Amino acid sequence: LPAGTEDGATQLAAQTDVLRRLRALPGVTSASLSVLTPLERAGWNGALDVDGYVPRSRKDAIAYFNEATSGYFQTLGTPLLAGRDFNSSDRVGTPKVAIVNESFAQKYFHGQSPIGRRYRPEQGNKPGDPIEIVGLVRDAKYLDLREDFHPTVYVAASQDANPGKIVTFELRASAGNATAMIQAGKRAVGRDGTGEFPAR
Repeated sequence: LPAGTEDGATQLAAQTDVLRRLRALPGVTSASLSVLTPLERAGWNGALDVDGYVPRSRKDAIAYFNEATSGYFQTLGTPLLAGRDFNSSDRVGTPKVAIVNESFAQKYFHGQSPIGRRYRPEQGNKPGDPIEIVGLVRDAKYLDLREDFHPTVYVAASQDANPGKIVTFELRASAGNATAMIQAGKRAVGRDGTGEFPAR
């Protein structure tokens, strides 16, 4: 973004606008944004306080995280097994929500439905505000293909008041259209394909 416009609200608005334009491209069946993409060998983990679960150690309280928009699971082909995806009601200032994977539900809830349950992320040396689980998705690889599945939490990018400056946009093309939409995708992100945000 231009110098002086990197505050959280402007960053979120810019990311949302780029995503809107990418979703409108011919040949795009779905598009999303995430902080991490699977198999990029970058990770984000932290300790949780999960209702009803007593960890055996600090390591036992660790889960993996990602931050994503609605459409992320559809774009990556990860089935939603129960509950809902993120939606337009999940905004900055509304009660925070999350979606978890099968390994998370198995570990913390013994395979029972996680929908409506809550956890608190560790902030400093104490638990943060409660976050409600609204969806359950199938396990997916996180760091690499050879690893076991990790208990994973996906939080809503649309609720992040201070998003990071580096994100990834994912596109799913209709059959045969992936190569054809490369240039259109670049133009949607920047005027000349360099990533420079378009002038208004």
